[in-house]
Amino acid sequence: RPNINKIFDVNKKRKDILKHKNLVFNLLRSLALNGTLTTWDAAKIRFPNDLDKVRTKEKEYRRLLVGRVDRGKYSSGLVDLCLAVKDGKSEKNKHADRYRLSLHGILYCLDVLNLTDKEIDIMASRYALILPKVFGRWLFLKSILDKELYSIKILAKGLLLDNRSINDTTTLPIY
Repeated sequence: RPNINKIFDVNKKRKDILKHKNLVFNLLRSLALNGTLTTWDAAKIRFPNDLDKVRTKEKEYRRLLVGRVDRGKYSSGLVDLCLAVKDGKSEKNKHADRYRLSLHGILYCLDVLNLTDKEIDIMASRYALILPKVFGRWLFLKSILDKELYSIKILAKGLLLDNRSINDTTTLPIY
């Protein structure tokens, strides 16, 4: 989390960093809410009817996921930063890779994107096979814990286990 926060610092206000951060957050949001996607599918979500914009956005998303090594510049992609992983090839196009969020990517999205409760439910249904112990039993946990279940955002921030005084005074079982 600290390494990712250095790269996508929320407090930086420079225009180029802000644009890059917004592109990354849009891509992470689409991966969180739609599950496994190709870069073309992610761009098609953003611009469903305009093919020219889809092509340019698809190139940007591919650069964000894979990284960039050209013109003497290097930038890490979301796959290099362990926020996303390759999840096989597309059924439609055998050359296109499919991407999904990694465990760290799921936690980062819960921490940074300020997802609503409904969006967290959608994300849980999309990643039920990836995290079966939590998201696979999401409806069962929701029936027992109700609104308390959405305090998973606190766990995603890592604040509970970082602060020893909170850890000692809480009545929640921490394993």
